[in-house]
Amino acid sequence: MEVRYESHPGKSLSEHLREVGAGARERLDHPALRHRTLLREAAQFVGLAHDLGKYTPFFQAHLRERKHFEGGLERHAFLGAVLAAWLLSKEELPEAPGREFLPLLGYLAVHRHHGNLVAPEAILPPLGDPDKATGELRRALRALLQQLQALRQERTWAKEWKSLGLDQAVAFVEKPDLKGLFGKLDRLAYELNRLAEEGARLCLWGQLLFSALLDADKRSAARLEGGGRSPVPKDLVERFLRGRHPKPRHELDRRRQEFQQVIRRAVEALDLEEIPGSVFSMTAPTGLGKTFAALDVALRLRAKLKSLWGEERVPRVVYALPFITVIEQNYRAFRDAFRTVYPGGSVPETLLLRHHHLAEIAYRTDNEILPLDQALLMVEAWESEVVVTTFVQLFQTLVGYRNRFLKKFHNLVGAVVVLDEPQALPMEYWPLLRKVFELLRRELGLVVLQMTATRPLLFPESEVRELHPDPSALFRGQTRTRLQVHPDELERESWAERILELYEENGSLLCVVNTVRASLEVYRALRERLRGRVEPFGLGPPRGDKWLVHLSTNIVPWQRKVRLRALRRHLRAGGRALVVSTQVVEAGVDLDFPATVRDLGPIDALVQVAGRCNREGTRPEGQAYVLPLREGGAARVYGAIHIHVARRLLEGLRELPETAYPEWVERYFREAQERLSQARAEEFWQAYCRLAYDRLEDPVLSEFHLIESPEQVPIFVALSPKRERWLLERFQPEVLRSRDPQARRSAYLRYRKKLHDFTVRPLLRRAQQNLPPALHDPEGLRWVPYGQLKRFYDLETGFVWEPEELTGAWIE
Repeated sequence: MEVRYESHPGKSLSEHLREVGAGARERLDHPALRHRTLLREAAQFVGLAHDLGKYTPFFQAHLRERKHFEGGLERHAFLGAVLAAWLLSKEELPEAPGREFLPLLGYLAVHRHHGNLVAPEAILPPLGDPDKATGELRRALRALLQQLQALRQERTWAKEWKSLGLDQAVAFVEKPDLKGLFGKLDRLAYELNRLAEEGARLCLWGQLLFSALLDADKRSAARLEGGGRSPVPKDLVERFLRGRHPKPRHELDRRRQEFQQVIRRAVEALDLEEIPGSVFSMTAPTGLGKTFAALDVALRLRAKLKSLWGEERVPRVVYALPFITVIEQNYRAFRDAFRTVYPGGSVPETLLLRHHHLAEIAYRTDNEILPLDQALLMVEAWESEVVVTTFVQLFQTLVGYRNRFLKKFHNLVGAVVVLDEPQALPMEYWPLLRKVFELLRRELGLVVLQMTATRPLLFPESEVRELHPDPSALFRGQTRTRLQVHPDELERESWAERILELYEENGSLLCVVNTVRASLEVYRALRERLRGRVEPFGLGPPRGDKWLVHLSTNIVPWQRKVRLRALRRHLRAGGRALVVSTQVVEAGVDLDFPATVRDLGPIDALVQVAGRCNREGTRPEGQAYVLPLREGGAARVYGAIHIHVARRLLEGLRELPETAYPEWVERYFREAQERLSQARAEEFWQAYCRLAYDRLEDPVLSEFHLIESPEQVPIFVALSPKRERWLLERFQPEVLRSRDPQARRSAYLRYRKKLHDFTVRPLLRRAQQNLPPALHDPEGLRWVPYGQLKRFYDLETGFVWEPEELTGAWIE
């Protein structure tokens, strides 16, 4: 009797395997991939083998009747992994250094395709001997023997396997050699640990095979066909800018146009062969339009590479930034440019996609809007021509082990990656990222464009090609700001008094401190001194002309967004404002003040704040003050070495013209790098080279976090009765109390942006002093009811750490 084997309800198993095998092969069949012929063949076998374990009668009964068997006999990944390893050890594959390790990499990819990658030894029996296995692996091996026995008793599956070209897998089932196979895998794992840096290429191969399998598998299971690529004109940005401002409005506009034309000519003059694997740099002062210039460069590089790689292999552009607020800002700017191609309509995500943990999950093609689950697959796989994303998304993928991050990895083959403000990356990780990028450039043909006003030393200088022929000339013409350095630290009272003096002298002032605590203390001191003379910004903008504004992560993101938007309009209209902020305004935030003040910090942070001063060049010269605050927390926030180097470079300095900023910042980067320990970066690199994705012993890639976050408490703030009703009547029943996991997940994806917009995350040790009630789980989300706002939340300064803060000016 003919048996119909299914992979998912209503889906033919052989059809699924054929789709995943072909899909995985296609994802690694890219001319930029150095070992293309080997990896595409290996990917196809991995795809064909990954669900062979579903042919057992146990899985089929589980699929049709939801049966569960003792010992997990219905599980399928382990059998698929064993067969993938066997196939890759027996089939003829193209020659390449490291080919002999593919059985181990295939075993790992299939074994973990429903989870995250782990170190190979974590899923291999000790010394390659199945009889020595313990715990979960021992139970899996027992189930494997029963599964193989069941397959031998009913051989209707063999015809389908042979039709897929898997004769070697059929032979293994008939006469399995588990000891021989696991012995070989164990020897490969042992040899891998002896390879040192040569193992990095194998780690990369493992990530690529895993990525190709994940994406092809999920797309086939979702019955989601891959769309074709979308054309993007290389002169998109040029056309958009020309249409927006046909003629320069002022001198800065003229300089922007001149800068962009020089960069454009440099890209067009590049030889095609010198582009793959290159690092380009665009170093220019703030305000010259680097954002649009970078997109212009990326699209022109993409157009050149299309002639090398073909229409279907045209590079994707990944534009990565450090901060979500700037991502949203740049995404909107790029969307306006793409409307040159789609006038009057929505720009589909096939062309332009924003991806961060709070972005709306939506995916539109030319013809339809995809359902949420399908949209999530396309978004997380970066199936778009231009992706605007965070450093976290990019680097947790490059140095990654997690299923959710790695499903997009294959789309980085041949990509053009733009790093906007790369100096924001933790300097301690620069040596690690330098080595990973070197590997990706060599093996994947990755092209990198770094853009910054303060050129970091992320890449070796000898390997970086500056697109502007004379970046220093761009700074020589800059006279917008001058740094003024106060030689001594000031006590908090004196610091606040000096801020008032500078505010009165300049009309408006931005002052930036290092910690939330300092921002609250300074703000309250200034509010007390200015009572009746300025209006504080609460829930909405003040009505008068003189504003006092607090900005930090102590207020909910929605309020920060409202305040930034209102400040822009207010300042452009000639209004006055005194703003007390933490680092949330340092990079990319489009505010323009006549003067700024920055507490002591890393040199690049001082220059970033100066970039908010006289930004449009409408004044002869703006003053950017460095005013050290005693016990301002600089060393605690940035680390002692960064602040030690900054102090040394500030020693004896009283003022610095803008033309000297680049050299000053470069000296800081050099000296800080020399002094910083590279031990942690080296540990992660060694983990990468040994495929130590995750295991009990350190170091492992699972410990790599681009942003180290202290323990925090999420607190939703009901700023209005409407927000409270949404939380209690929509979010709580649909996300926290629903018993349907799929419905809960879908609801969370719909609501997470709104939840984030009204949630603060104070440090646990602070929140515990004035902890609001739990919404559902005492260990989970807390909330501030609308009726209790005065107790827990100040509309000007945000979360109230201690009840007595309502009356005290200084927090001790």
